Amino acid sequence: LTDAMPTSGEAPQEETLAAIGKVRNHNITVSFIGIGLSDKAKDFATRCIEVGGGRLYLVNNINDLDAIVLEEYDAAK
Repeated sequence: LTDAMPTSGEAPQEETLAAIGKVRNHNITVSFIGIGLSDKAKDFATRCIEVGGGRLYLVNNINDLDAIVLEEYDAAK
């Protein structure tokens, strides 16, 4: 669950992508649930899921979260 705008570290986006790559090397996928993302954040989130092999869910209604979490859980089985 993210705003897809990392702010920690000296190069937040690059460090985030590197961390996702490391996790992916261990056969773990990384998916994002973005709430009200800006265009810049959507672009970065898309890069993240491409590296992480996961999915990007864009949410405008918080009531949709339950269904998305269950969908992602079912896909991981």
